[in-house]
Amino acid sequence: MRRLEAAHCAHLDGAAHRHGSLNGSFAADITPGSGQIRGTQWLSTDGFSSDQASDMHTFGPGGHTLQLIVVDVNGLTAIDRVTVTVTDGAGNSPPLLMAWADPRGRSRLRS
Repeated sequence: MRRLEAAHCAHLDGAAHRHGSLNGSFAADITPGSGQIRGTQWLSTDGFSSDQASDMHTFGPGGHTLQLIVVDVNGLTAIDRVTVTVTDGAGNSPPLLMAWADPRGRSRLRS
C-alpha cells in the first residue's frame, strides 16, 4: 500500500448541548505532496460521511472516531483521526480505551 505522509490535518470544533449531543464543525488543513489533491472523505463511526473539505455533524452521546482520508492524483493517501467524546444528558461519560498491536505477536495481557 502506498501512503502519502501527512501531519495531523483534521480539525474539529464543537458546541455541546444539555441533551447530550455535540454540534461539530470540522475542516481539513491539507498540504499536497508531489501531486494535487484529488479528493477528501470524512467517515464517522456513527455512520456519517462527507466528501467536503469542511462540514458539520451532530454527534450523539458516546465515543466516536471521525476519520479523514485524503487522496492525491498519484493515488497516495493520508489518513487522520479525531476522537470525539460526548457525555449524555446526565453528564455521564463513555468508557475510555486504548488499544495497541505488537508486530512481534506478543500480547501485553497475561492470563
